[in-house]
Amino acid sequence: MSSIEILSLIVTIVALVSLSFVFTFLFRSYFRGIVEAVESGEEDAELIYEEAMGKREKTLPQKLLHYGGKALSYLVLVVLVGVFAWSLAARFMGTEMSLGGNIPLVIVSGSMSYKNEDNQYLYDNDLDNQFQTYDIIVVNQTASPDDIELYDVIAFYSSDGTVVVHRVVEIVDTSEGPMYVTRGDANDTSDANALYGDYLPYQQIVGEYHGVRVPAIGAFVLFLQSGAGVVCVVSIVYCFAIFEFYRRKMDIAIEERTAKLFSFLDVDEVDENADVNFTEVLTYKGKDYVLPNGELPVGKEQGTAPSALNGEETENKATSTKEDQQ
Repeated sequence: MSSIEILSLIVTIVALVSLSFVFTFLFRSYFRGIVEAVESGEEDAELIYEEAMGKREKTLPQKLLHYGGKALSYLVLVVLVGVFAWSLAARFMGTEMSLGGNIPLVIVSGSMSYKNEDNQYLYDNDLDNQFQTYDIIVVNQTASPDDIELYDVIAFYSSDGTVVVHRVVEIVDTSEGPMYVTRGDANDTSDANALYGDYLPYQQIVGEYHGVRVPAIGAFVLFLQSGAGVVCVVSIVYCFAIFEFYRRKMDIAIEERTAKLFSFLDVDEVDENADVNFTEVLTYKGKDYVLPNGELPVGKEQGTAPSALNGEETENKATSTKEDQQ
Protein backbone atom coordinates (compact mmCIF):
# COMPACT_ATOMS: atom_id res chain seq x y z
CA MET A 1 0.00 0.00 0.00
CA SER A 2 1.18 3.51 -0.79
CA SER A 3 1.48 6.19 1.89
CA ILE A 4 -1.67 7.87 0.56
CA GLU A 5 -3.63 4.60 0.79
CA ILE A 6 -2.38 4.00 4.34
CA LEU A 7 -3.33 7.54 5.36
CA SER A 8 -6.78 7.13 3.78
CA LEU A 9 -7.27 3.86 5.63
CA ILE A 10 -6.30 5.43 8.97
CA VAL A 11 -8.68 8.36 8.42
CA THR A 12 -11.47 5.95 7.48
CA ILE A 13 -10.90 3.82 10.58
CA VAL A 14 -10.89 6.84 12.89
CA ALA A 15 -14.03 8.29 11.29
CA LEU A 16 -16.03 5.07 11.33
CA VAL A 17 -14.98 4.07 14.85
CA SER A 18 -15.95 7.54 16.09
CA LEU A 19 -19.27 7.30 14.27
CA SER A 20 -19.91 3.89 15.83
CA PHE A 21 -19.34 5.31 19.31
CA VAL A 22 -21.70 8.20 18.54
CA PHE A 23 -24.43 5.79 17.40
CA THR A 24 -23.85 3.65 20.49
CA PHE A 25 -24.35 6.68 22.74
CA LEU A 26 -27.47 7.81 20.85
CA PHE A 27 -29.07 4.35 20.84
CA ARG A 28 -28.27 3.85 24.53
CA SER A 29 -29.63 7.26 25.54
CA TYR A 30 -32.78 6.93 23.45
CA PHE A 31 -33.76 3.43 24.52
CA ARG A 32 -32.66 3.97 28.12
CA GLY A 33 -34.98 6.98 28.34
CA ILE A 34 -37.89 4.88 27.11
CA VAL A 35 -37.09 2.05 29.52
CA GLU A 36 -36.93 4.44 32.48
CA ALA A 37 -40.24 6.02 31.49
CA VAL A 38 -41.87 2.61 31.16
CA GLU A 39 -40.54 1.31 34.46
CA SER A 40 -41.59 4.49 36.32
CA GLY A 41 -45.17 4.20 35.07
CA GLU A 42 -45.12 7.32 32.90
CA GLU A 43 -46.16 5.30 29.87
CA ASP A 44 -48.85 3.17 31.55
CA ALA A 45 -51.76 4.69 29.66
CA GLU A 46 -49.93 4.34 26.37
CA LEU A 47 -49.02 0.72 27.11
CA ILE A 48 -52.63 -0.20 27.85
CA TYR A 49 -53.76 1.54 24.70
CA GLU A 50 -51.09 -0.14 22.57
CA GLU A 51 -51.95 -3.54 24.04
CA ALA A 52 -55.62 -3.01 23.25
CA MET A 53 -54.92 -1.80 19.73
CA GLY A 54 -52.42 -4.58 19.19
CA LYS A 55 -55.15 -7.15 19.71
CA ARG A 56 -57.18 -5.68 16.91
CA GLU A 57 -56.89 -6.95 13.38
CA LYS A 58 -54.33 -4.96 11.41
CA THR A 59 -55.16 -3.82 7.91
CA LEU A 60 -53.17 -5.19 4.98
CA PRO A 61 -51.12 -1.96 4.51
CA GLN A 62 -50.27 -1.98 8.22
CA LYS A 63 -49.13 -5.60 8.05
CA LEU A 64 -47.04 -4.92 4.95
CA LEU A 65 -45.44 -1.88 6.54
CA HIS A 66 -44.65 -3.71 9.78
CA TYR A 67 -43.36 -7.01 8.45
CA GLY A 68 -42.03 -5.63 5.18
CA GLY A 69 -39.84 -3.05 6.88
CA LYS A 70 -38.40 -5.59 9.27
CA ALA A 71 -37.80 -8.16 6.51
CA LEU A 72 -36.16 -5.53 4.29
CA SER A 73 -33.72 -4.46 6.98
CA TYR A 74 -32.63 -8.06 7.63
CA LEU A 75 -32.45 -8.78 3.89
CA VAL A 76 -30.15 -5.81 3.29
CA LEU A 77 -27.92 -6.93 6.15
CA VAL A 78 -27.77 -10.53 4.90
CA VAL A 79 -26.97 -9.43 1.33
CA LEU A 80 -24.30 -7.00 2.55
CA VAL A 81 -22.63 -9.63 4.74
CA GLY A 82 -22.92 -12.24 1.98
CA VAL A 83 -21.31 -10.03 -0.67
CA PHE A 84 -18.70 -8.98 1.88
CA ALA A 85 -17.84 -12.61 2.71
CA TRP A 86 -17.63 -13.53 -0.97
CA SER A 87 -15.46 -10.52 -1.83
CA LEU A 88 -13.01 -11.34 0.96
CA ALA A 89 -12.92 -15.01 -0.06
CA ALA A 90 -12.23 -13.97 -3.65
CA ARG A 91 -9.43 -11.71 -2.47
CA PHE A 92 -7.63 -14.26 -0.34
CA MET A 93 -8.49 -17.45 -2.24
CA GLY A 94 -8.11 -15.99 -5.71
CA THR A 95 -10.30 -16.52 -8.76
CA GLU A 96 -10.03 -20.28 -8.35
CA MET A 97 -13.02 -20.01 -6.01
CA SER A 98 -15.68 -21.79 -8.07
CA LEU A 99 -19.41 -21.93 -7.39
CA GLY A 100 -20.53 -25.13 -9.07
CA GLY A 101 -18.16 -24.60 -11.98
CA ASN A 102 -19.07 -20.92 -12.28
CA ILE A 103 -16.41 -18.35 -11.41
CA PRO A 104 -17.43 -14.70 -10.85
CA LEU A 105 -14.84 -12.12 -11.86
CA VAL A 106 -14.62 -8.35 -11.45
CA ILE A 107 -13.47 -6.52 -14.57
CA VAL A 108 -10.87 -3.89 -13.69
CA SER A 109 -9.83 -2.65 -17.15
CA GLY A 110 -11.51 -1.38 -20.29
CA SER A 111 -9.77 -3.72 -22.76
CA MET A 112 -13.12 -5.38 -23.61
CA SER A 113 -15.33 -2.30 -23.35
CA TYR A 114 -15.76 -1.51 -27.06
CA LYS A 115 -14.89 -2.64 -30.59
CA ASN A 116 -11.61 -1.33 -31.92
CA GLU A 117 -11.96 -0.53 -35.63
CA ASP A 118 -8.71 -2.41 -36.34
CA ASN A 119 -10.38 -5.67 -35.23
CA GLN A 120 -12.50 -6.27 -38.33
CA TYR A 121 -13.42 -9.80 -37.24
CA LEU A 122 -15.63 -8.28 -34.51
CA TYR A 123 -17.83 -6.65 -37.15
CA ASP A 124 -17.72 -9.53 -39.61
CA ASN A 125 -18.97 -12.00 -36.99
CA ASP A 126 -21.31 -9.63 -35.08
CA LEU A 127 -19.43 -10.13 -31.83
CA ASP A 128 -21.28 -7.82 -29.45
CA ASN A 129 -20.62 -9.43 -26.06
CA GLN A 130 -18.37 -6.68 -24.72
CA PHE A 131 -18.44 -5.56 -21.07
CA GLN A 132 -17.36 -2.52 -19.10
CA THR A 133 -14.93 -1.76 -16.30
CA TYR A 134 -16.33 -2.81 -12.88
CA ASP A 135 -18.85 -5.23 -14.39
CA ILE A 136 -19.01 -8.63 -12.73
CA ILE A 137 -18.98 -11.46 -15.26
CA VAL A 138 -19.29 -15.21 -14.80
CA VAL A 139 -16.98 -17.62 -16.60
CA ASN A 140 -17.61 -21.36 -16.79
CA GLN A 141 -14.87 -23.89 -16.34
CA THR A 142 -14.19 -25.94 -19.47
CA ALA A 143 -13.75 -29.71 -19.59
CA SER A 144 -11.24 -29.92 -22.44
CA PRO A 145 -9.41 -27.82 -25.06
CA ASP A 146 -12.11 -28.79 -27.57
CA ASP A 147 -14.53 -26.54 -25.67
CA ILE A 148 -12.58 -23.44 -26.70
CA GLU A 149 -13.47 -22.14 -30.16
CA LEU A 150 -12.29 -19.22 -32.25
CA TYR A 151 -13.61 -15.84 -31.03
CA ASP A 152 -14.69 -17.20 -27.66
CA VAL A 153 -14.11 -14.87 -24.70
CA ILE A 154 -11.98 -16.59 -22.09
CA ALA A 155 -10.39 -15.80 -18.73
CA PHE A 156 -6.78 -16.88 -18.31
CA TYR A 157 -3.74 -16.43 -16.10
CA SER A 158 -1.08 -14.14 -17.52
CA SER A 159 2.62 -14.68 -16.86
CA ASP A 160 2.50 -12.66 -13.62
CA GLY A 161 -0.53 -14.55 -12.28
CA THR A 162 -3.08 -11.84 -13.06
CA VAL A 163 -6.42 -13.01 -14.47
CA VAL A 164 -7.18 -11.45 -17.87
CA VAL A 165 -10.41 -11.72 -19.86
CA HIS A 166 -9.85 -11.42 -23.63
CA ARG A 167 -11.08 -12.97 -26.87
CA VAL A 168 -9.46 -15.89 -28.68
CA VAL A 169 -8.35 -14.61 -32.11
CA GLU A 170 -6.22 -17.57 -33.19
CA ILE A 171 -5.99 -21.30 -32.41
CA VAL A 172 -2.81 -23.18 -33.29
CA ASP A 173 -2.42 -26.98 -33.23
CA THR A 174 0.89 -28.01 -31.70
CA SER A 175 2.48 -31.25 -30.57
CA GLU A 176 1.37 -30.34 -27.04
CA GLY A 177 -2.25 -29.76 -28.12
CA PRO A 178 -4.21 -26.65 -29.10
CA MET A 179 -2.76 -23.30 -28.07
CA TYR A 180 -4.28 -19.88 -28.34
CA VAL A 181 -3.65 -16.21 -29.12
CA THR A 182 -5.90 -13.66 -27.44
CA ARG A 183 -6.67 -9.96 -27.78
CA GLY A 184 -8.90 -7.44 -26.03
CA ASP A 185 -11.68 -6.08 -28.23
CA ALA A 186 -10.55 -2.52 -27.49
CA ASN A 187 -6.88 -3.31 -28.23
CA ASP A 188 -5.12 -3.18 -31.58
CA THR A 189 -2.47 -5.77 -30.72
CA SER A 190 -2.57 -9.36 -29.51
CA ASP A 191 -1.43 -10.54 -26.08
CA ALA A 192 1.29 -12.89 -27.35
CA ASN A 193 4.75 -12.10 -25.93
CA ALA A 194 3.14 -9.58 -23.58
CA LEU A 195 0.85 -11.51 -21.24
CA TYR A 196 2.35 -14.95 -22.03
CA GLY A 197 4.83 -16.47 -24.48
CA ASP A 198 4.19 -17.09 -28.17
CA TYR A 199 0.96 -18.92 -27.37
CA LEU A 200 -1.41 -19.40 -24.44
CA PRO A 201 -1.55 -23.03 -23.25
CA TYR A 202 -4.87 -24.56 -22.24
CA GLN A 203 -3.61 -25.13 -18.68
CA GLN A 204 -3.65 -21.37 -18.03
CA ILE A 205 -7.31 -20.95 -19.01
CA VAL A 206 -9.65 -20.26 -16.08
CA GLY A 207 -12.97 -20.47 -17.93
CA GLU A 208 -15.15 -19.28 -20.78
CA TYR A 209 -17.52 -16.32 -20.77
CA HIS A 210 -21.09 -16.99 -21.99
CA GLY A 211 -22.66 -13.55 -21.52
CA VAL A 212 -23.67 -13.60 -17.83
CA ARG A 213 -22.75 -10.26 -16.26
CA VAL A 214 -23.89 -7.75 -13.65
CA PRO A 215 -23.12 -4.14 -14.62
CA ALA A 216 -21.10 -1.77 -12.41
CA ILE A 217 -21.49 -3.64 -9.10
CA GLY A 218 -17.86 -4.72 -9.27
CA ALA A 219 -16.80 -1.31 -7.95
CA PHE A 220 -18.72 -2.08 -4.76
CA VAL A 221 -17.07 -5.50 -4.49
CA LEU A 222 -13.61 -3.98 -4.91
CA PHE A 223 -14.42 -1.48 -2.17
CA LEU A 224 -15.48 -4.30 0.16
CA GLN A 225 -12.17 -6.04 -0.52
CA SER A 226 -10.23 -2.95 0.54
CA GLY A 227 -9.24 -2.14 4.11
CA ALA A 228 -11.68 0.79 4.20
CA GLY A 229 -14.46 -1.50 3.01
CA VAL A 230 -13.75 -4.04 5.75
CA VAL A 231 -13.88 -1.33 8.42
CA CYS A 232 -17.08 0.09 6.92
CA VAL A 233 -18.92 -3.25 6.92
CA VAL A 234 -17.79 -4.10 10.44
CA SER A 235 -19.04 -0.69 11.63
CA ILE A 236 -22.44 -1.18 9.96
CA VAL A 237 -22.87 -4.64 11.45
CA TYR A 238 -21.83 -3.32 14.87
CA CYS A 239 -24.34 -0.45 14.74
CA PHE A 240 -27.11 -2.82 13.67
CA ALA A 241 -26.24 -5.24 16.49
CA ILE A 242 -26.10 -2.52 19.15
CA PHE A 243 -29.43 -1.12 17.94
CA GLU A 244 -31.05 -4.57 18.21
CA PHE A 245 -29.50 -5.08 21.66
CA TYR A 246 -31.00 -1.91 23.15
CA ARG A 247 -34.28 -2.32 21.28
CA ARG A 248 -34.63 -5.79 22.77
CA LYS A 249 -34.06 -4.39 26.27
CA MET A 250 -36.83 -1.87 25.61
CA ASP A 251 -39.19 -4.60 24.39
CA ILE A 252 -38.53 -6.67 27.52
CA ALA A 253 -39.25 -3.67 29.77
CA ILE A 254 -42.51 -2.98 27.91
CA GLU A 255 -43.60 -6.62 28.08
CA GLU A 256 -42.90 -6.86 31.81
CA ARG A 257 -44.64 -3.56 32.62
CA THR A 258 -47.67 -4.44 30.48
CA ALA A 259 -48.01 -7.79 32.22
CA LYS A 260 -47.93 -6.07 35.64
CA LEU A 261 -50.53 -3.52 34.55
CA PHE A 262 -53.02 -6.08 33.37
CA SER A 263 -52.41 -8.17 36.47
CA PHE A 264 -53.17 -5.09 38.60
CA LEU A 265 -56.26 -4.25 36.55
CA ASP A 266 -57.50 -7.82 36.97
CA VAL A 267 -58.13 -8.14 33.22
CA ASP A 268 -57.66 -11.55 31.68
CA GLU A 269 -57.68 -10.29 28.11
CA VAL A 270 -58.33 -7.12 26.16
CA ASP A 271 -61.64 -6.75 24.39
CA GLU A 272 -60.53 -6.02 20.87
CA ASN A 273 -63.89 -4.43 20.02
CA ALA A 274 -64.01 -2.10 23.01
CA ASP A 275 -63.28 1.61 22.72
CA VAL A 276 -60.25 2.71 24.66
CA ASN A 277 -60.27 6.22 26.13
CA PHE A 278 -58.16 7.85 28.81
CA THR A 279 -58.49 10.78 31.14
CA GLU A 280 -55.46 12.86 32.02
CA VAL A 281 -55.08 14.22 35.53
CA LEU A 282 -53.17 17.49 35.79
CA THR A 283 -51.88 18.30 39.29
CA TYR A 284 -51.40 22.01 40.01
CA LYS A 285 -50.96 23.61 43.46
CA GLY A 286 -52.01 20.46 45.25
CA LYS A 287 -55.20 19.99 43.22
CA ASP A 288 -55.94 17.46 40.48
CA TYR A 289 -57.73 18.64 37.34
CA VAL A 290 -59.42 16.02 35.17
CA LEU A 291 -58.84 16.56 31.44
CA PRO A 292 -60.88 14.08 29.38
CA ASN A 293 -58.76 12.50 26.61
CA GLY A 294 -55.94 14.84 27.58
CA GLU A 295 -57.70 17.87 26.06
CA LEU A 296 -58.47 21.20 27.71
CA PRO A 297 -62.19 21.94 28.12
CA VAL A 298 -63.70 24.30 25.53
CA GLY A 299 -66.18 27.08 26.15
CA LYS A 300 -64.52 28.34 29.34
CA GLU A 301 -63.77 31.98 29.90
CA GLN A 302 -60.10 32.91 29.84
CA GLY A 303 -58.49 32.36 33.24
CA THR A 304 -61.14 29.93 34.43
CA ALA A 305 -59.71 26.53 35.37
CA PRO A 306 -61.44 23.21 34.70
CA SER A 307 -63.49 21.73 37.49
CA ALA A 308 -61.18 20.30 40.12
CA LEU A 309 -61.69 17.33 42.35
CA ASN A 310 -60.97 17.69 46.03
CA GLY A 311 -57.20 18.12 46.08
CA GLU A 312 -56.42 16.20 49.27
CA GLU A 313 -58.84 13.37 48.59
CA THR A 314 -57.69 12.89 44.99
CA GLU A 315 -54.05 13.08 45.95
CA ASN A 316 -54.49 10.32 48.53
CA LYS A 317 -56.38 8.23 46.03
CA ALA A 318 -53.71 8.68 43.42
CA THR A 319 -51.00 7.81 45.95
CA SER A 320 -52.66 4.55 46.96
CA THR A 321 -53.18 3.64 43.31
CA LYS A 322 -49.52 4.21 42.51
CA GLU A 323 -48.50 2.01 45.44
CA ASP A 324 -50.83 -0.69 44.22
CA GLN A 325 -49.24 -0.54 40.77
CA GLN A 326 -45.81 -1.01 42.23
